[in-house]
Amino acid sequence: MLDMMEGKKRLSPSNDGKILKDKGERVKHNCEDLKILSGLRPLEKAKEGNFFKEDPRKNPWMRVRLAGHEDLPFCDAAEKYQKEYYPEAEERAYSFPAGYVLKGKIQEELFHELETSEPANEANEEIKIKSDFTAEAEVFDCLKEELAHTPSFITCGYDFNSTFYKAMGIAGKWTKKGEERWKRKGFDILRGELDVCGIFFDGRRVVVLSIEVKSIKQTDNHQVLRDRVGGAVGQLKKCEQFLQQIIGAMSLTDIFFCSFVALPYVSRRDVALSLKCDCHLNILTKDDLESRTAFREFLWNEERGITLTQQGTTYIKAKQCYLDVMRTFVAASVTVEEMPRTIEELHENIDKWMQRALFFLTPHQKQILKEDRSVLFLVGGQGTGKTYLLLNRAKQLAEKGEKVTIVNMSEGKLTTNMKKWCKESQDMKDFITVMDYKEFLATRQSSNTASVFSKIKQFFLPRDDVRGTLLEKINAQIDSHVLIDEMQINFGMVDRDVLQLEEKWMEFMREKQCRSLWIAWRPSDTTYSEILDIHRIVNFLGREKVEMLKEMKRSTKELGEFVIEVTLFIQKRFPCFTDLPMQGLDYGLHGTDDSNEEKPLPGVVFVLSPPTEYEVYRWASEAIMAIQSISKQSSSGVSQDPMDESSYEKISWTDFLEENYFSLPDFKSEEWKIELIFGPNRSGKTAFLFDKLKKKAEEGNEEMRKSGETSCRRETLEKSKRYEKWGRKHRIMFVDCSRWARTDYPPSLSLVDVKERMKSTEILNVAGILTPMTLDEVVDVCDVYDLIQLHVLGTNVSLSPQVIKELMVRLLENDDRGLHIAFDDVPIHGYVASGDTDSLRVEWENIISALSSHSPLASLTIAFHPYIDRRHTFNVKEFKKEFQPSSPTNVRILQGCQDANFPLCRLLHRVLSHESSAELQVKPATLNTQPQPSSLVFGVRPTLVTPPIGLHYHGRWKCIGGQGRGCVAITAAAFFLSQPHGDVVVLVSDEEIQKIFAEALGMMDSASGSTSREAPQIFQVKDYRGCEYSHVMCVGVEDTWMVEGISRAIQTLYIVDGGTSAAVQSRMGLWMEMERRGLLLHRPLQSSNALESLSDENWKSLNRKSLFLKIPQDTCMDETGRTEISSLKGAMRIFALGTGEDGLPGMWEVSKDKNNSTLWVHEGHSAGDVFLPQYDMLIHGAEGEVRILHLDGKDAHKAPYSWDQKLTILPPFIVDGTMGVGTWDSLFLLGGEKYPCEGRRLDLDSGTWMDLPKLTQGRQDAALVMLDHNNILVLGGWDPQKKKQLSGCERLDVRMRGWLHFPQNLPLPVVGHAATLYDDHVYISGGFRDGESRGKVWRCRVNGESPWDTLLPSLQFKRHNHGMVEDGAGGLEVIGGNYERAGGKSMGVLSTENLTLDEGRGWESKHKLPFIKLWKASSMKFISGRGSPSPHF
Repeated sequence: MLDMMEGKKRLSPSNDGKILKDKGERVKHNCEDLKILSGLRPLEKAKEGNFFKEDPRKNPWMRVRLAGHEDLPFCDAAEKYQKEYYPEAEERAYSFPAGYVLKGKIQEELFHELETSEPANEANEEIKIKSDFTAEAEVFDCLKEELAHTPSFITCGYDFNSTFYKAMGIAGKWTKKGEERWKRKGFDILRGELDVCGIFFDGRRVVVLSIEVKSIKQTDNHQVLRDRVGGAVGQLKKCEQFLQQIIGAMSLTDIFFCSFVALPYVSRRDVALSLKCDCHLNILTKDDLESRTAFREFLWNEERGITLTQQGTTYIKAKQCYLDVMRTFVAASVTVEEMPRTIEELHENIDKWMQRALFFLTPHQKQILKEDRSVLFLVGGQGTGKTYLLLNRAKQLAEKGEKVTIVNMSEGKLTTNMKKWCKESQDMKDFITVMDYKEFLATRQSSNTASVFSKIKQFFLPRDDVRGTLLEKINAQIDSHVLIDEMQINFGMVDRDVLQLEEKWMEFMREKQCRSLWIAWRPSDTTYSEILDIHRIVNFLGREKVEMLKEMKRSTKELGEFVIEVTLFIQKRFPCFTDLPMQGLDYGLHGTDDSNEEKPLPGVVFVLSPPTEYEVYRWASEAIMAIQSISKQSSSGVSQDPMDESSYEKISWTDFLEENYFSLPDFKSEEWKIELIFGPNRSGKTAFLFDKLKKKAEEGNEEMRKSGETSCRRETLEKSKRYEKWGRKHRIMFVDCSRWARTDYPPSLSLVDVKERMKSTEILNVAGILTPMTLDEVVDVCDVYDLIQLHVLGTNVSLSPQVIKELMVRLLENDDRGLHIAFDDVPIHGYVASGDTDSLRVEWENIISALSSHSPLASLTIAFHPYIDRRHTFNVKEFKKEFQPSSPTNVRILQGCQDANFPLCRLLHRVLSHESSAELQVKPATLNTQPQPSSLVFGVRPTLVTPPIGLHYHGRWKCIGGQGRGCVAITAAAFFLSQPHGDVVVLVSDEEIQKIFAEALGMMDSASGSTSREAPQIFQVKDYRGCEYSHVMCVGVEDTWMVEGISRAIQTLYIVDGGTSAAVQSRMGLWMEMERRGLLLHRPLQSSNALESLSDENWKSLNRKSLFLKIPQDTCMDETGRTEISSLKGAMRIFALGTGEDGLPGMWEVSKDKNNSTLWVHEGHSAGDVFLPQYDMLIHGAEGEVRILHLDGKDAHKAPYSWDQKLTILPPFIVDGTMGVGTWDSLFLLGGEKYPCEGRRLDLDSGTWMDLPKLTQGRQDAALVMLDHNNILVLGGWDPQKKKQLSGCERLDVRMRGWLHFPQNLPLPVVGHAATLYDDHVYISGGFRDGESRGKVWRCRVNGESPWDTLLPSLQFKRHNHGMVEDGAGGLEVIGGNYERAGGKSMGVLSTENLTLDEGRGWESKHKLPFIKLWKASSMKFISGRGSPSPHF
């Protein structure tokens, strides 16, 4: 690749040496120049005669202009400076400035503009940072974060004059002389700057990225945008020319260069429309900056030759070259003033400007103070200055000698801060009184707190009942001005109709008697309803009585944007059902679009289905009928009952058949035998399949014509059709896979749609046949489930890659002709399986390789469904990059929406970008005041700190999570101690976290012997409401206090969070979305000296406060002291895979009482999975992964949780019909459909895997029992290789690592049966044989000395895939399972049966369980000596 780029292309000469500014002359961009600039290429050496022939850094005129460095040669001084200020540069990422900030002069101008601004109403244009700087900052931050883990140096606004030219002595009064001196040496003096520049080292080369940023907004003037791009290209060429002169004499074979134009505020669509060429693909646009993923995909584009793959071997020469380039840049910048070089200087810079910014009033606030209204309500989001405005109002009145009473309606620190502010001035102290609401409402006769709260509840009652209430206290201040902060807008009406609020506040205004009353409403509260409409209240009371503050200037720009986006995302999130869009697909508009043509906006049809039926797709046909009615402008509703399949003919499909439906994008039509097609909906996947099948049909006609088989004319159309289908050399099939499950989804409308469209698609006919031919006459159109049933693959099969493979094998085996087949809407993964890009890639590689060996396969085309289950991580581009089956296969990715107009495309993009894996549990609880980030100070983005990802230890103890509080608290303590500044306010909402955090912090300080750092201020969020502080750390703040907590920071915000409960995972989903958008930095805690300093006793003490570590009660107990027991009498806990009556699938703790069953993990599953409850763990194995949930310390009332651990199984082993069993320290997996003889053992403490000896006979769906800690007995099952059921048994001794024959075979071959140990016997029950469930029960001694006995009578309900446990009362209990009879439908068995062994009675049906399905039930195993199991309530 590098050889291909060596000197192959040259840039055209730049524009006569002129630097083109934004308002410069018109210059048409050069497409070839832009393409060359955006490609990676070696930096060319400066040419002799045109440029400087030698390295300018070695010239004595060039110096590092810093005291202590000027006497040294530039290169020596640069090395010294780098080692002093940028240590370990070859391994770390640095930037200059350390964070994006405005230059002092520009910042002062902004402040002066705000300070001298005149009072203005809300409609006036606000004062804010210019877009030139915000655009540059956005690109700088994105590049800085992308290279955060790579040796790199990022800079912005790098002006040649103030850096390199000063170092070269071209500055001040010597400018002209210096320029002439360098020009005589052949050096061109070029004025300009690098907007954003990144230099990084990938192990084998040095890459210099230069980005020219243009802040132009969306515009209809295409020429203006073209001019900006042309000017930017000229700037980039100048920058490259400049860098050639400065660093062109270094190791040229190691330095590579590329440049981009960035338009952060213009969409790619608008750029494409303006340029009218493909150059938009090489321009960084608004679309590429919407998320880190989009930015990464644009930047690391292999077609340009740019990658960020760290090489395994580091090239020493390239490493030294990187240091030379980096040192040159940092040393030349020493003369730049007021720019922070370190993180400490950055925080000092931000703090200096924010301390000034906090004292400014916006023009709108000035106008409010100027009007001096008698009654005023203030509403606005956090940080909009409500409290500050009230304090300015108080100061203004006090200066006039008028009395003021300030009341804080929240508890905690705000009142203290207000009183402190008041005491700072004697004048204010004499006229202003500050009270909290308790002091204000209390009377001389009764200051009892309970009495105060009872009076608070009386607010808004009729006038005769308000004696002693808030209104009476306000009116008692008849000679005073009353200012109330943090007032709930629904105060006193929490349990009443929120629609009455406006009337009550109007009544409150009329009865006010004090001199003036200003009230600031609380922006968020746990009691606020989601239907509380603040704008309705504002309109009712009148704009003259309510002022809405929108400008967020009391925090940095980054924090303001973050708080606002969090608030809006909570309010506007679109929860998905189960699936999310695939990563790597482009959902933009790629079809033809005439920008001058007015496009209709998308419409919405509401399907009014019954409330019990949430599957809206069942009413798809009704929705289509309604759409047709709307298009005909007649009224039509959507009925309460969905159509059946026979009613589809009522739909007039011609209304939807557009002429250009099959217009395809410009595909390169290279023929491939096997093709995989990816693309979003409306990208043309189905049209591509149609086009390919049409070509195959026409090729078949041509073959028939040449063979002479059509010499005679067919008499009728029916004969013609029959001849065309069965007289062909190849069969052609179209298979619709839009239904993922036959039983759960109705017949698909898409199948009807396909048939209708085929009827309207004509193909070239065979010579001699006069009747026109359409595609439906030649192509067999099938629903995939009809084919599955036809080829006897089962009636309850869910669609998956393996099902597609097996179906293809059957089709190819049963047809001796060639087969052209196209599958549409195929899921990339199984219906209940989970996996990632690599595992799915390997699975499809194996499938394609297996199918390509079948000679009847003429062609195979698969178009994939564009969504994946939310448990997957799948990237289309990574799949395509690594896909390498044994047979040549083309992977094609279709882009964007080909046949959707722009408004529809925008709607799709909006919905898809806001979809989430699960609905947030966070209540909005925040008034929708539409705040705008308008800070005048750049800052740093907030940081999310999480515990180490995956399996981790604290001390020498494994972290099992518990409720997450302990792990989060000590993570916060360790992170706090790692920060250079300890002046942080810590906010929590949980007392347990607060106690653990404080104790852990004390322990760590004590262990380190540190006494210099002050302990942080720790507050409950409710006690810090309305306050603000420069540096804030929110530790495990719960949902209802989340927005309030994060909005308390002015300058720096740390969020420490983690856990596996549903509420925490919902919150973590929000944080991850903010990180994806580039608004939040995620820093998992890797290691910490503070944590390592704690002793075992420290950890045990912390664990006693919140169980989160796996610390045995007796760590000295040896293996023989551990006795495994299934349950204790009276404390049995039963767990199973199941689906509750509410339709939620997952891992359940089963109770006969409907209200006591607990869904511990909400996740899909199948009968082929492994599920084991043991030793306070739930273990689930599916596909290539094992997941573990530790129940220790977890509260059932906060379930469901997510998994504490996810461990990839040692490949290539896959769980599918696999058997599993465990001990206190190990998990054993044996057999399965794909690897029936293989086995794996997992060490539960270390998380490591090892192979087990191969079984003597392949098995799946057998039964396993653990005879003792070292012996495993496997019974019966199915041999997938020989396709037969088994009765044989074998035993594995894990110490000898060998399989031994068990003396007694089962009485009958059986699969899906249950087994358990009781009283020195192995018991088995039920199972599946000869196509139906069984009910027999047998037992045999564990040593196999006697044959199997049959227990009579049999089970009352035949079943398989069930559970059988000791019931803790001298008997056995059978739970759940499936029942199926030959040729019949499968159904769940929900009854339990009990057998009392000593009394001789038969099986008795006891309970019907409150579930839809229940599989693989088992009791929790415990270890005696480690404490009794905790009962489940």
